[in-house]
Parts: sequence; C-alpha cells; structure tokens
Amino acid sequence: MLAGAFLAPAASAHADEAYDGASAKGSQGRSWAEIAKLPDFSGSWETGKFTAANRSSEATPFTPTFQKVLDANREVAKTGGDVASNTKLCIPSGTASVMEAPTRTYEFLYQPGEITIIPQDNYVRHVYTDGRAHSPHGRLSFEGDSIGHWEGDALVVETTSLDPRGEFIHGVRTAQASRDMHIVERIYRTGPESLRIDTTMYSDIAFTKPYSRTITYDRVPFPMTEEICTQNNRDLDGGGSQTFDITPPPLDK
Repeated sequence: MLAGAFLAPAASAHADEAYDGASAKGSQGRSWAEIAKLPDFSGSWETGKFTAANRSSEATPFTPTFQKVLDANREVAKTGGDVASNTKLCIPSGTASVMEAPTRTYEFLYQPGEITIIPQDNYVRHVYTDGRAHSPHGRLSFEGDSIGHWEGDALVVETTSLDPRGEFIHGVRTAQASRDMHIVERIYRTGPESLRIDTTMYSDIAFTKPYSRTITYDRVPFPMTEEICTQNNRDLDGGGSQTFDITPPPLDK
C-alpha cells in the first residue's frame, strides 16, 4: 500500500541537512509485515526532469581542483565532443551519477532490512534499512556504503566510502574526495505516477558548500529492458574510450 498522501517534504528544511538515523519515523521495513505499510515504489521509473539548485542560479560550488575538471568537460561539450565519462568507458558510473542518466529506468526491490535499487545498466545499489551503522572497514566501492531509514513517506539514504574512480556528477570522478564525501538522498512519491529524489552532496575537498540537486522520475507502463554497455563496442582508442569502426570488411577475391 502507499502510506499517506503524495506530499513533497519542504526542500528548504532538508537541503543542507546531514543524515540523522534518529529521525526515523514509522515503519522501517524490517519485516514483511512492516514492508506492507511502506510507500509503494514498485514498477519501472524513468528519469524525467533534472534541476540543480546550484546550476540554475549560480556556479556549481566546486573547489578549484574540481572546477578545472568541470570547465574542461564544458569546453568539450561546446565543440560537440563527447565527455570522457565512465559511461563512455563502460565502467560503473558510481553514486550519485548513476541516478541521473537520462531516459534510463530504475526499479526498487524491497526485502526485510534492505532496499535494492537497480538501474537499467545492471548496476546495483544496496541500501540497508535494518538500523546498522556504516561499515567500520570503509571498503571503497562504486556504489558506496549506503544505509537508510524511513521518515514517514520518504526514504532517506546516506552513502559513504565511494571509490575514487566513480562519478558523483556525470564526467566528474570522486577522486581524492572519495573518503571525505557523503551523499544524502531523500526519495519519495509526489503523485500516483511520479517520484522525486532530492540529493545533497557534502565534501570539503570537492565543494565550497553542500551541493543540492533534484531529479524527478515517471513510472512507465513497461518493464526494464536489458542494456549492456559493451554490446557493439568493437574498438577502444589509446585512452580507453569507445570508438566504432564501421568500415565494411574487404570482399573476398
């Protein structure tokens, strides 16, 4: 069932708020009986509108090191080039970049104490809602270490321990900010066929202040389809980027 009305939490109240597990309210989905009381995220959700507060009104609040990467990407895009992103290289995007892919679909699977988020590119995110803390071992991974809790109708997720090769924004790798960064997402329904994720990224190495963005998703009337990045990927250039040689093979004489 879908608990409660489709009311969006006030953005201003949470835009710069760090994760606080003590804010958990209502059912936490730690048993099948509790899961039945949670908001319904079933079905396939396709990326819709993307808005970033820091992009619409002012420059993205990067520190100089990361600003250089963003500026270089913008110059490539101006000339019609393809930014050398993880997607282009057929390696995992990383959190939170993986959630912003245009026209991609996502699914949310529930089980007691865990929610699995499955993007269309076969990347999997595990969000543990059983009350655990972050892993003390700090093993770095593309998906990171994600723990979450429910605050009424909103699933709140914090992700840490990000692999430096992953991207927190398309085309911008986490790099030296991997252990410093933590990402907080608030995921909630805004209507019968709509879902929204408010994301705030915290890092003193990457940002001069927390960076917030919002992405909306629309439920689509078809299941997720298979997508394999390396399919038809016949060539890589010297830098590891995909290239495609469409020259017909020579005819037999």
